[in-house]
Amino acid sequence: MWTSVTLSANIFRDALWIMRRRPSVALTWPPSVFCETMNSSMIMPLTVIRNRLRRSPLRRIVMSYRHRGIGDADVLLASYPRSGNTWLKSLIASCLLGEPLQNLSDTVNPVIPMVGYHRGTRPLLKNSGRVIKTHEGYRPEYKRAIWVVRDPRDVVMSEYKLEVRSNRCFGTFDEFLQDFIHQRVGGRATWQRHTQSWLDSDLHHCGNILFIAFEKLRAEPGEQLQRVLEFLDAPYDQSSIAKALEQNSIQMLAERHAAYDRTLGRTIRAEIPAVNRGLSGGWRDQLPPAAVQSIEQQFGDVMERVGYRRSKT
Repeated sequence: MWTSVTLSANIFRDALWIMRRRPSVALTWPPSVFCETMNSSMIMPLTVIRNRLRRSPLRRIVMSYRHRGIGDADVLLASYPRSGNTWLKSLIASCLLGEPLQNLSDTVNPVIPMVGYHRGTRPLLKNSGRVIKTHEGYRPEYKRAIWVVRDPRDVVMSEYKLEVRSNRCFGTFDEFLQDFIHQRVGGRATWQRHTQSWLDSDLHHCGNILFIAFEKLRAEPGEQLQRVLEFLDAPYDQSSIAKALEQNSIQMLAERHAAYDRTLGRTIRAEIPAVNRGLSGGWRDQLPPAAVQSIEQQFGDVMERVGYRRSKT
């Protein structure tokens, strides 16, 4: 109880600090106008408050609430962030709908919503099942899942770019790397704990999980999408798979995300794309050797469990 009281007091204190510093902005409404008037000096304190909430005991309560209403017939599309989940989500939505996707808010998200926004979603699978996206580790509510995993050495670079683009990170890459390794990004578990939770989940023992490596999805998207559709027991043919791949190129995904950001009035750094090139193994040329060593020291054993070898450096 006292932890929650102290937390609330700290958050209230930070909110007062913002209002005293920028009273006209702190009281601005609606949010779209609020975002237009913000600059980096205002975004930073708001980010501090948001990150504190994400790492607080309240997060567990919020996540339990968001997971209400998940049924046995639902299939979770799971991954650690920046692992190809959004791309695969768009591919699946294209095949389930059988029509071109116009944008995220009107076509993709209503078909495959993020967990917490799934109530009221139209079932498109047999037995009234839905596909629901999640970035959480394994939870007992998850009865069937498609789990996408990506090399953490590539993940950390992609996530850093996204955090900077979204004005949620104001430090150097080295500082972000330490947050990534020590569970200080977005209140989530580390890549290692997330991955372990899925590897050791009960779903493996009953065959109710489909493992998809991001690297294989990039190298052979048609074959991997076919595996996914068969796991979902969804109707498909080769022409529908080809159309889905054509309609969900990296460029098209980037355009949809940019339009989505504009719709929400997000304050972003537009020069940084929301969707990167999705390279596999790009860390070899871009990640500093010291960063590679830090990740492999922390995550190496779990990396090898999912097929990612340590470097020779």
